[in-house]
Amino acid sequence: MPLYLGSQKIKTLYVGGQKIKEAWTMVGGVLTKVYSAIPPFTPSGMTKNATTQSWSGAATLQVTGMVAESGSTLSGSALLPNGSKTGATVTAQVSISATNFMTSITAELRKNGTLVPGGTVTVSTSSTSTATLTIPTRTVDVVGTDQFTIWVTPGGASGGTVAAGVNTYIRIT
Repeated sequence: MPLYLGSQKIKTLYVGGQKIKEAWTMVGGVLTKVYSAIPPFTPSGMTKNATTQSWSGAATLQVTGMVAESGSTLSGSALLPNGSKTGATVTAQVSISATNFMTSITAELRKNGTLVPGGTVTVSTSSTSTATLTIPTRTVDVVGTDQFTIWVTPGGASGGTVAAGVNTYIRIT
């Protein structure tokens, strides 16, 4: 039920100089929301574009060249949630090909540049290899300005690529 002033729907509500996020009314013992400035949450996602991303050496790098899935928004190669949600589910994976694995390759899920606790996965091998690293599903509180990214640390791999296409993604539900 929207809140109106006369026949005009109220878009922004203030009490004094304070902007109000939500307004409720009680009618007949029933509490009903009549106004919300908080956008409703909807799922969002991004996938790797059709171009591979190469690396050489062992420096940590952000996976770039991401494309917004339908109804989603990016900031560069970072996924922005569609609204706010307590306990959103975040899934992510990255598909790589590497040469001369010597130790390991680690993929990380980061929120606003900081590692999401438990959001890492590592693979190890001693030969040229391809792998899809599925980052453990995380439950995270999100707001629309958060930025979610994937980072890869090649470890001892002397070179390789992040594969193009749908096997590299982040999704927030």
